[in-house]
Amino acid sequence: MHSIRRFPLCLALAAALAGLAQAQKTYPGCGPLADADFRMTTLISRDAQNQLEEPIKMALDMDAQGQVDIYFVQRYGLVRKFSVATKQLTTLGEIAVADVKLEDGLTGIILDPGFKSNRWLYLYYGNGKDPDFKFHLSRFKLDGAGKLDMASEKPILIIPGQKGQSHTGGSMRFDAQGVLYLGVGDNHLPITNGDNSAGELTAPNTNDLRGKILRFKPIAFPDAQTPAPGAGSTYTIPEGNLFAPGLAKTRPEIYIMGDRNPYTLTLDDRTGRLAWGEMGPNFKTATEEHDITTKPGNYGFPYYAGNQLVITPNAGTPDKPQNNNPKNTGLKDLPPAVAPAHAYIESASLTGPIYRYDQAPKGSLVKFPPQFDGLWFVSDYLTGEIDTIQLDASGTRMASIGLVFKAWRLSSALDIQQGPDGAIYAVNYGGYFSSTAATGLVRLEYAGDCRPDPATGIDTPVTGALRNGNVRFRGFTAEVSEAGSYRLRFAGADGRTEAEIRGHGAARYDLMAALGGRTGLYAVRLETSHGASVGMVVLGR
Repeated sequence: MHSIRRFPLCLALAAALAGLAQAQKTYPGCGPLADADFRMTTLISRDAQNQLEEPIKMALDMDAQGQVDIYFVQRYGLVRKFSVATKQLTTLGEIAVADVKLEDGLTGIILDPGFKSNRWLYLYYGNGKDPDFKFHLSRFKLDGAGKLDMASEKPILIIPGQKGQSHTGGSMRFDAQGVLYLGVGDNHLPITNGDNSAGELTAPNTNDLRGKILRFKPIAFPDAQTPAPGAGSTYTIPEGNLFAPGLAKTRPEIYIMGDRNPYTLTLDDRTGRLAWGEMGPNFKTATEEHDITTKPGNYGFPYYAGNQLVITPNAGTPDKPQNNNPKNTGLKDLPPAVAPAHAYIESASLTGPIYRYDQAPKGSLVKFPPQFDGLWFVSDYLTGEIDTIQLDASGTRMASIGLVFKAWRLSSALDIQQGPDGAIYAVNYGGYFSSTAATGLVRLEYAGDCRPDPATGIDTPVTGALRNGNVRFRGFTAEVSEAGSYRLRFAGADGRTEAEIRGHGAARYDLMAALGGRTGLYAVRLETSHGASVGMVVLGR
């Protein structure tokens, strides 16, 4: 989040006027998609009864009936749950975050990979008063009634900080091996009058955990134990971080350094790519970043932002940056500054998911169609536009970008995720250090015809066409647009008729029902009063 006054909306993302058609891949059997094929559902909005004030981050789970449960946190300390199935909003507990200033407060939540059985979740929040203010990452447990057991708190990681500054961080993601990625802001007020000397003590300091994305694996110690937080007791350091354990003037938890405010993270389990929205400095040039990587690195702040634009002078070069601040407690010579995947003019960049079609159940009726598989959803806190980035062959640079929806925008969103059902969920913060009527939880879902068949779970729709025939195949349906009577016949590879549909006038037919769920190659013949048309179609895989 930015800690400055709200300024007018700046330029939209570079190619964001292209529309939905340019934001998607092509997919056989599905025509170009439009806003009408989707819907945005407000799951819960702010009113006088629900105390929905400044929601920040969420964690998604699926219940036994295949409906999504949304666990989320509010900045002033409430931990809450919204059940999509029952429409119930409950308060699970409240964290003591007294004297909240600027971006301080409860800003992060994630469920343990074993949440279904151990009922553990992790919260990230500011704790204490000056001069003893610290950021806490703590493990909590839900009790038998599903409430937060306050006595169960187990501090995992504690980061010394400054109260009443900006850029707290708190976004978290687990990978498939149980390694946790934690985004930590630089805990520093914006640059003023070109003086960024205080900022050099966090983001470019290799011996400080602020202004970083940390990577470590929490230890699953028993509930009865409360070890002292730190490496080796509450977490371990996996291989592959930026600095090896034991290297002087460095912290081994650091995976990414040189960040101002990596406020949103996403992790693509299929490729191991970590992506984040880096909210850049408030300059009138392209300093906002969407970043993505499969390896550790230094992303340059506060010396460089955007496409290696110089923010703080006299700090070496992008290839050989240096932290020359006399109060620097880390290394002077820093790793090379990495350029972002995408940079644009100031606003406040957010990352959504790298969409994975096959991570949702095959029978899901809300998941996005396969055109979106592998596309990276991104947005912006101020514009609210939802874009997708198509990556190049390296997987770390933007090849193209396109606006997904013309009809809808998010409202000061602070978290955007792919749900376990394949829909896109977002936390609409709605205000600016405040709440408004737009504050709430929303779901973007697909409502068109290019969807899997719910009975069979087959994901690949029909492909093919008839020559000169008034029939269109889309999804798992055939749409006939004849005015009179007709007969639509499907023959298998041996020439035998497998199904026959007789109709009159425009109509739509479920092919999976007509063919008894039998997929494969079919010869199709449409017979009408004015002749016949033939073609070939493939149903399913």
